[in-house]
Amino acid sequence: MEEPSLCKLFQDRDQWPEECAELAAVFDLGWVSAEEYTYRCVPEPRPGTPRHRVWSKAHFDGASTEHGDLKWWAWNWLRQQGEPHPQFEYNAWYGRADVAAPTIGCAVECGDTPARKVIRSLWEGQWSVFVLFPYLYVEDFSVEPMPRLYMFRATEAGLTELPAMYRAGQRRTAARSAKLF
Repeated sequence: MEEPSLCKLFQDRDQWPEECAELAAVFDLGWVSAEEYTYRCVPEPRPGTPRHRVWSKAHFDGASTEHGDLKWWAWNWLRQQGEPHPQFEYNAWYGRADVAAPTIGCAVECGDTPARKVIRSLWEGQWSVFVLFPYLYVEDFSVEPMPRLYMFRATEAGLTELPAMYRAGQRRTAARSAKLF
């Protein structure tokens, strides 16, 4: 994945430069890898069905329509990956994941999310994969029916180095040594 396109995924305006620099550092050091995939949007199920109850959960709690749709698509995608019971609004040690797959070790964030969540979700080992379903800004899915998701994994070196870096308080040093996006 090209770093400039990765940079556009993270929209937290207050901490954006520092967090993007931190994420760039772990990419430059080879500690985190990223892959881009497409996924199929799943339509709203017929009302009254068990799947419609799940769809309703994705749209509950004040979620915007677009955020709810992303959570619904993420839930379906996790099922396709082998998670028997994806969970909405899962409390993780770093905060809340929009959708989680505890069985397969995957946390999903939908929409805008701080770049630091990628690193923090991976370095403690609670999740082996962090997936971002970014806001689409697509009005007509007949034009772009296969939106993209981004899958992040800690590399073998990252599984060793990320926890050590955080314990030693070296996060800012690593970020300063990396080029900005």
